[in-house]
Amino acid sequence: MAAFGLAVASLAGVASATPVTILNPSFEAVAAGEPNDGSYSLAPHLNPNSIAGTYNGTFNSWGYVETNGSGFQDFGIENPSSGEYTGAAGSGTPSGADGANVAFLNQSITGGVCNIFQDVGVLQANTTYTLTVAIGQRLDRVNGAVDIGLINASSGQTNPWANGAILSSTTGVSSVAGTFQDFTATFTTGGTVTGDLFIGAQYVGNGTVQGSVDNFRLNAASVTVPEPASLGLLSLAGAGLLRRRRRNA
Repeated sequence: MAAFGLAVASLAGVASATPVTILNPSFEAVAAGEPNDGSYSLAPHLNPNSIAGTYNGTFNSWGYVETNGSGFQDFGIENPSSGEYTGAAGSGTPSGADGANVAFLNQSITGGVCNIFQDVGVLQANTTYTLTVAIGQRLDRVNGAVDIGLINASSGQTNPWANGAILSSTTGVSSVAGTFQDFTATFTTGGTVTGDLFIGAQYVGNGTVQGSVDNFRLNAASVTVPEPASLGLLSLAGAGLLRRRRRNA
């Protein structure tokens, strides 16, 4: 029956991957004049930070959510210095990143959350999605691990990490200080899907204060599903092979 199994497998296949559009994937597109060398720009957040609660909004094409408490927490874009990342400063690209700018997710409260996300369109059936994100480790401090994820949620959702279905996620941080390292999350949908696909990154406070991300990439590849009629013919052929082997035994 091995030949039958191989025949079934040959009917199903994955087409070549196609890049899915992500807005501002490397955080290079920012308001005029920000950020400059060594500076950063913050998404709007609760002020003072001692006000407990959850704040969400949009910033340079990305949605974000911050849970606030007695410390500081924010999402922003920076052009890091060479003291933070190898190869950075000015128009230099941090090692392992893309372009001069990177994003940071700050959360000083253990268990508190700072996340970003983007709706990349209607979730497609029978499709393999592969999300790749560069996660950084600064030279001048210990960065925390960041979750990257593929999330299924309704269009317009303002907190998909909490209210959507996480299809796949990976947690990581660069193993080499001063660099960014790629991490990947992958998921294949079934024949019936609803809602939109969101991508994103989330940092949950654990005492290390910050997570850093850059260079979001998403590929989609359709999966060919065997038609019922083809499977039926193969089943008959497999049964015939089995009977023949039994007679010859």
